[in-house]
Amino acid sequence: MKALLPRRLGARLMAGTTLQVLLISPAVGALAYWSGRRSGLERAELERQQERITLLSSQLSSRLGAPRLINAMNMARIRQGLMRLDDFNGMASHFVAQLRNSPVSYINYGTVTGDFIGVERRDDGRLTINEDSHHPLGRGNMGIYAVTTTGQRGQLLEVIPGMATFHGEPWYTDTVKANRPTWSSVYAWEERPEVFSIAFNEPVRDAQGRLLGVIGNDFVLTQLSTWLEQVWRDQQGLALVVERNGMVVAASRPGLTRIGKPARWTRARVDQLSDPLARLLSRTYFRRSPNGTLELAQPMGPPDHRPLESDGFLLDAQHWGQPVGLNWLLLTATGTNDAVRTSRQLSPVTLLVSLLAIALTVLISSSFTRWLLEPLLELRRRALQTTPEVESNPGRIQFNPQLAAGSAIEIEQLAQAFGELVQQLNAQNAALLRQEERLEAKLRSSLHAAAVAHEINLPLSTLLLNARLLLERSGDQLGDTERQRLEALDHDAQQVVGTIEKMRTLLRNVQTDRQPTDLAEVVRSALVQMRTPLRQAAVDLVRDPSLEQPLLVQGDPAQIQISVVNLLRNAIEALNQPPATEAPRIGLRLERCIGGDGEAVIDLIVDDNGPGFPEGLEASTPLETRKPQGSALGLFVVETTMANHSGEVALERSPWGGARVRLRFPAS
Repeated sequence: MKALLPRRLGARLMAGTTLQVLLISPAVGALAYWSGRRSGLERAELERQQERITLLSSQLSSRLGAPRLINAMNMARIRQGLMRLDDFNGMASHFVAQLRNSPVSYINYGTVTGDFIGVERRDDGRLTINEDSHHPLGRGNMGIYAVTTTGQRGQLLEVIPGMATFHGEPWYTDTVKANRPTWSSVYAWEERPEVFSIAFNEPVRDAQGRLLGVIGNDFVLTQLSTWLEQVWRDQQGLALVVERNGMVVAASRPGLTRIGKPARWTRARVDQLSDPLARLLSRTYFRRSPNGTLELAQPMGPPDHRPLESDGFLLDAQHWGQPVGLNWLLLTATGTNDAVRTSRQLSPVTLLVSLLAIALTVLISSSFTRWLLEPLLELRRRALQTTPEVESNPGRIQFNPQLAAGSAIEIEQLAQAFGELVQQLNAQNAALLRQEERLEAKLRSSLHAAAVAHEINLPLSTLLLNARLLLERSGDQLGDTERQRLEALDHDAQQVVGTIEKMRTLLRNVQTDRQPTDLAEVVRSALVQMRTPLRQAAVDLVRDPSLEQPLLVQGDPAQIQISVVNLLRNAIEALNQPPATEAPRIGLRLERCIGGDGEAVIDLIVDDNGPGFPEGLEASTPLETRKPQGSALGLFVVETTMANHSGEVALERSPWGGARVRLRFPAS
């Protein structure tokens, strides 16, 4: 197959890319189509579910908002004197009219003495008037009366004896305790324990604020579930209204609200229901606490949060009832439609086909990559074989640029370029070796000269001392010729001693002892050492205030001080070169700034107003100078010191027109 491949690298890449695109594009397109279709269907299903839940919540709020309105109307009638609290027949007729036009299950009034009048809507829709008072049956007997078509008390249907002396049910006790309009807790009726309801009630007081009784109305939970079943009848799934402790208030399947036997009904808790969807909702949104009660397993989201998906149903939980004074939860499990289920079933097949296309694409890609990399790997192997020769045989590196036949033209050209590069490197290495040999010979000569200078330092010092003594003690006894010779001898001896000292400094710079060093203090010490030479040369020293502030670097104080002394000596010598500079001056200052790599640095700057540096002078070139009697060791010592401190030396033009030397240290 290699023979069928084009020779051009670009053509090979194009061929491989085209094959991959032809394979993967249909698979990715199909996957994208089904994913988009599924996403669109699920989004539509989600919006439909949100619409159902919003509508259900709105209808439930409207239904449970009715008790507040009824109570407000009844309290207004009582305050206006339109409804007498001692006229149970009139109250019953008014309650019947209200019950016929409202969704509540019960409207009632109870006095502090235990009397009671109420109108009930039974599960079959019939209305009855329930009265327990001193008249007509006597306290303790609940009379159940039919309601005539005109809304009046009709035939006595039943008498329930043994009623409590005082009202002990939550509709009354919770309201008296709260002393304000409030919802009661869910409770079972005294006369019919199998009936559970929740009531909204308000205390009734006279003009002096004394409690007269409680008026309110109830929702029977079974009737609330029947209504919820009718609202939810067109939906797949389940809707539950539960309290925060998991107790079921109403369900779209009314039989789920109670457990036990008819004679001993008890309220159901959501985790006690046998319905699979109810259990799924319970596992998702509740957890059992150590004491056996239920608590929320996760915080409820905002109304526009995304429902959870499980077992083909969209699960949702929302807070409900706060606007009407309740703190319930609305749990729903809505089944997805057939289109969504079909899309989900096809998605794994589409994904499998796409993965197979991707696998085939990867196989083709790996084959093309291998064909492309083989010559490159061969180049790398030859380069690794050549690496030892760079160190062991510099200037004579052997490299074969010829690749196997059939390699891409661009890679063959790269190999040829490597071959030419190796040839140029060999030529450069040969030139560097020759230059290194010259430099080594020059440095060896310099070190030999330094050793010889060390040997002659003692007799030369004696000679210098004797010449000075002769000049001082001879007075006027010497002629001009003899005095000039002695002065020339003294001057030449001083230059030789200075050169020897610089050679010693260069040798001392071989070892560097770095430690936290105050650069300003080192500069001040160097100035103390150079005080006499500066005064003798009549040079004005300009000290910047920055020399009085501590600036820390990691360095060898001795080496740095020697470098500063060398810079000052070089500046003095430059200022004294003929023609001598008028009003000579030297300036020193320290600057904290940011270097080119973004790191903090400290610059030591030495300026003078002398003739400046000759063009092309480099501080790192030893034994080369433009001074008539210079050795160029001073700047070389400075360069060596800065190299030992990971610093830099820059030779610049001073703002005064002379020379500027900038020593840049990394900040500590």
